[in-house]
Amino acid sequence: MSNENFKHQLYEQFARIGKSLSSGPRLELLEYLAQGERNVESLSKLSGLAVANTSQHLRQLHQAGLVVTRKSAQQVFYRLADEMVIDLLATLRKVAERNLAEIERLVNTFLTIKDELEPITATELLRRVKKKEVTVLDVRPFEEYKEGHLPIRPTHNDTKVNNVLMDSITGEGVCVIDLDTAMSGVSIYDFGDLVRTALSTKEEDQRDLSGVCVELPRFEVILKGFLKGCGDNLNRHEIHHLLTGAKFMTLLIGMRFLTDYLQGDPYFKIQREGQNLDRCRRQFKLGQSIMDHEDEMQEIINKELKRYHNNDL
Repeated sequence: MSNENFKHQLYEQFARIGKSLSSGPRLELLEYLAQGERNVESLSKLSGLAVANTSQHLRQLHQAGLVVTRKSAQQVFYRLADEMVIDLLATLRKVAERNLAEIERLVNTFLTIKDELEPITATELLRRVKKKEVTVLDVRPFEEYKEGHLPIRPTHNDTKVNNVLMDSITGEGVCVIDLDTAMSGVSIYDFGDLVRTALSTKEEDQRDLSGVCVELPRFEVILKGFLKGCGDNLNRHEIHHLLTGAKFMTLLIGMRFLTDYLQGDPYFKIQREGQNLDRCRRQFKLGQSIMDHEDEMQEIINKELKRYHNNDL
C-alpha cells in the first residue's frame, strides 16, 4: 500500500466520526447520554424525535464507536463509549463558539428572552452562596440528578478475599462472612478495598517493599469478577470512579494503620513492635504503584467494559 493510499484510508476512518457528528439530533442525543445511561424510549421523549428516528441515529453513533450498549431484559440501554466522547463534545462546542457568529446571536437572544439571566463562573457562584447572597436550587430531572451522584447502596465495607468462604473442592465462593461491617455505603469503596487486599501477593505487613506493586493480570481478574457480580447495577459515575476507589481505599487504610501506630496500636492487633507501621508503609507503596500504573489500569477497565457490554447483546 502506498503512503498516499494509506493516508486516504486513514482519513476516511476519521471522517466516520465527523459524519456521525454532522447531525443536530445526534449531537443532542450525545448530550443527553453525557448525563447518564438511557434507553431508546427515554431518549425519544427527551429529544422529541420518533422512536424509529431515535433508533436510527443511535445506530449510527454506535457504528462510529461513540456509544456502547447493554441489554437488560427486553430493553437496550445506551451510554457514551468513554469520557473522551465528552471531551470531544466540549471541544466541538468551543470551536463553534469561537468561529460561528450565529452561536453568539442565539445565546444572546436566549438570555434576553430569559429576563436577562446573568452568566457567572462556578467560583463566583460559590462566593455568593457562602455570603448568603443567593440560594441554589437543583431543578434537574430526577434521572439526571441520580446519574450525577454516587448512589448510596448496601455495602460490605471489608471486602477482603478471606471474608468469602470457599468450597474446598471446587474453589468456588459459597458465601460472604463477617457481616458486622455491612451498612449503607458507596460501591467504589468495596471495589477499592477488594483491590488493595488482592492486587499484590505480598503480605500486608511486608517489610521488604521491593516486591509490593500492582500485578495487572490480578487486577483484570478482580475487575471481571466485580463486573460480573454487579456491573448491571452500576451507573456511569460509579464505573468512572472505580480506579478512584482503589486509590482512595489503599491510602485511607494506610493512614489508619499509621494513626493506630502513633496512638499505641489500640485498634489493629499486632504480634510485634512496629507491625502497624510496616502495614502503613506497605499500603503507601501499593498506593504509589497504583498511581504509577493508573493509565494501564484504566485501559484494562475501558477494554473490559467494552467486552462486557458487547457480550450482553
